[in-house]
Amino acid sequence: MYPVILAAGKGSRMESDLPKPLLTVAGVSMVEHVLNTLLVMPDISPKPCVVVGYREDVMRDSLAKRRVEFASQEEQLGTGHAVRCALPVIPKEEENVVILYGDVPLISSATLNSMITLHQSRPSLTLLTMKQDDPAGYGRILRDPYGEVCGIVEEKDANDDERRIQEVNTGIMIVNHALLKSWIDALRADNAQKEYYLTDIVALANSDRYPVNAYQTLDPQEVMGANTPAQLAELETAFFARQ
Repeated sequence: MYPVILAAGKGSRMESDLPKPLLTVAGVSMVEHVLNTLLVMPDISPKPCVVVGYREDVMRDSLAKRRVEFASQEEQLGTGHAVRCALPVIPKEEENVVILYGDVPLISSATLNSMITLHQSRPSLTLLTMKQDDPAGYGRILRDPYGEVCGIVEEKDANDDERRIQEVNTGIMIVNHALLKSWIDALRADNAQKEYYLTDIVALANSDRYPVNAYQTLDPQEVMGANTPAQLAELETAFFARQ
């Protein structure tokens, strides 16, 4: 299982010149919290790929002592584009790829291990989802009449009915390596943001008749991100509460 950590973002609302993944929670950068979680997981490759972009030199210097590979995302063209930048780094022999985020530092090894177990039962695509009473801002999980995941619609592209859906995407996923390459090649930027959405691979999986698994975390705090200094403070409070 090969990990790819998306960490190219600037964090324009964070009131800091640092790349957002280098902002700290309890004295440790958010991206290093993710790396530390992976270290205790025997099923995970010990040398993950970190996708860098904004102030790439600072990111590389900050992680110079960590055992990581780097991929460069020079233009911010969406999560799908970020993963495309990582593809050349992923070893050919790796069968599956787990995609994580450098600004989601509280993700637990227990949840990732549960996702891995589920993925092994139907090893094409496994999403991490959660229920939100107020799902505003999140991509909504679409299911067919049989309960199978059939798509993810982003907030800005959702209609009124879709915006009422409370099951949302966290962004974290496990994907079969060969299928990931095929689906990334098929992504198009025909959406409101003109970006390549990684989430569009769900519809591609359905089109190719591959099942999509969804593991729902009951702990929304572990998939909290931070877009503002106040949210970063909330993350730190949540971190200490979990110790």
